[in-house]
Amino acid sequence: MEQFLYRRVGPDKHVAVIRFCIIALCSIIGISFLLLYHNSRYELPGDYFRSLLLSGAVGGNGDGRYFRAFPFSGQFLVRLYTLKPSVNWYFWLLILMGTISLLVLFFIFCSQLNGFAAYTVSALFFIIFARDCFLLPDSERIAVMALCSGCIIFFWCLRERRALLLCAAGLVLIAASLLFFGRPAFTAIPFAAVFLLVMIISILETRSMIYGAVGKIDYGKGRKAGGLLLLLLPVVILSAGAVFANHFAESRQTDLEWRSYNAYLSIRSKLYSEVPLPEYEQIETQLTAIGISRGDYAMLAGEMDADPDVFNAAALAKVRDVVENYRKLAVPSIRDILILIRDREYWLYPGALLTIALSLFVIIFYRKRFWLPILLNIGALAIFGVCAAAGQLSYRLESAVFFCCCAVLAASCTPAAHTRFGYRKSRSEITPEALNTVPGTPWYSILWRILAVVLAAVLLIFELPAYLPVKAEDSLSMEDFRLFAEKPFLTSGNYDIMKYRMQTGNRTVHPGFAALTAENPDTLYLLDPETVPETLSLDNSPWEVPKAVSGANRIVLSGFTLYHPASQKALAERDIENPIASLLTENVYFVTASDGTRMLEYLQTHYDPDASKELAALVDGYFIWNYLPGRK
Repeated sequence: MEQFLYRRVGPDKHVAVIRFCIIALCSIIGISFLLLYHNSRYELPGDYFRSLLLSGAVGGNGDGRYFRAFPFSGQFLVRLYTLKPSVNWYFWLLILMGTISLLVLFFIFCSQLNGFAAYTVSALFFIIFARDCFLLPDSERIAVMALCSGCIIFFWCLRERRALLLCAAGLVLIAASLLFFGRPAFTAIPFAAVFLLVMIISILETRSMIYGAVGKIDYGKGRKAGGLLLLLLPVVILSAGAVFANHFAESRQTDLEWRSYNAYLSIRSKLYSEVPLPEYEQIETQLTAIGISRGDYAMLAGEMDADPDVFNAAALAKVRDVVENYRKLAVPSIRDILILIRDREYWLYPGALLTIALSLFVIIFYRKRFWLPILLNIGALAIFGVCAAAGQLSYRLESAVFFCCCAVLAASCTPAAHTRFGYRKSRSEITPEALNTVPGTPWYSILWRILAVVLAAVLLIFELPAYLPVKAEDSLSMEDFRLFAEKPFLTSGNYDIMKYRMQTGNRTVHPGFAALTAENPDTLYLLDPETVPETLSLDNSPWEVPKAVSGANRIVLSGFTLYHPASQKALAERDIENPIASLLTENVYFVTASDGTRMLEYLQTHYDPDASKELAALVDGYFIWNYLPGRK
């Protein structure tokens, strides 16, 4: 096929472009197949809640003033929801950024590697990382991948002194990852810096500094390059303008509800990270000094910080300070960190296996860059160690780090059209014959091709099951079906292949609860944030504008949701000031997957020592508790 296209296009066209077109076409077909025949879903309920806020499923009107990185970016997405309300633009943003991140790397592979290597590496990248981009997209992982790919294509284009339009694509990826996702994308910066170091070394090795190379360009080409550089100015101006507009909007924010909401979230975010809260006994003295009892702390551990009389911003700030001081003192030893990393079982991660394979390839066949895989692997372990010490080590971070390692390794090694361990000096040296030349002697060529085929076959066999869907049998009872659907997501921070394979078909995980809330609009259902929202997100396809988990008659008892102005408006319409205290009134129920004892003890401590509970209903595995006040 490639030879046919090459003959039709003619020898003046670069064969690398033809290869990229073939790989891009196959990739788009593969992506379409995944999206059509698999159930894509959010990995974390956080992305689901962001789509709720942006689409207007909470409160009836979309609002981007609270968004992951910049409210200005959130308002842009809200405008898209206004133009086309039936499209879930937030999910499409994740899919689009994941697609572009892979395609720009494929272009580099096609330009740097010979045909066999380009096809092999691109296929391995797609097989291993496509499922994280399209079957289970996560904003943190997509942000890291986009920033890493954008930096790689940008630095690569500067070194090559050609295809400067691709610099714009790199800047767009960088700007999008930072503007839409912010701080989580910073994980890619160390790997981008390593790739920049490789590019600088390659320029020094070829005795061609950047300014010297520009000076060799004739005036006609110089004017053309200057014109291409001018095309980058709108991207830079728009990115800088978006950042400035965001900070200006924040400084001019006059809505007191939103100012207080954002202030509360800034306190809450430092308390509720991925690090579990310490046990009460470990900080009992400090908590007692600020008036937090064991029952109060148990509510905080369950993320039920929804009582304005007990957990206001000032009280939560005191708890945050106590927890942060403990975390600073309770740093695990290096031995404990290494044990934590060992227990992650990275030998089962396909991304880790590809990192090891590419590292060995560089060390064996590209010895001049032997330091590169060593530096990248040490850097990855350092990131894992820091995150393990902070208790924030999760699969989405690990997979993003392995993606960065693989991308830098594959983009830094250029066996095609080079001397055995060198770099080409100009683009004019590239010919179709050179692109099909493997470095080294014939035995090198045969050996590395054999190793590549074996590696591709092993990884294909290892990774293929992740793309084979497992559909729930129709004969499963509703209880077994819920267990089948919810079990892979109960430990969202760990690697589980069933997250990708699990298919629910046309069955709904919680049909009874949705019907119950729809049939009783005058009844208020308060949801346990620890057990309910994460599983309810399985009932909504990410392709559709989400239905409200927190709406007019159901609100999550979490400060993140409860103090949102839309939730406050819904409570005000029911004349409710304290939602937890309202559990002792009529037509207000607590929905949880547990026995409700923790909530009962909290109510007895703060509101009614004679309060009791009774089970109102058991629907879809959720206990719906009715709390009764004591007799007076």
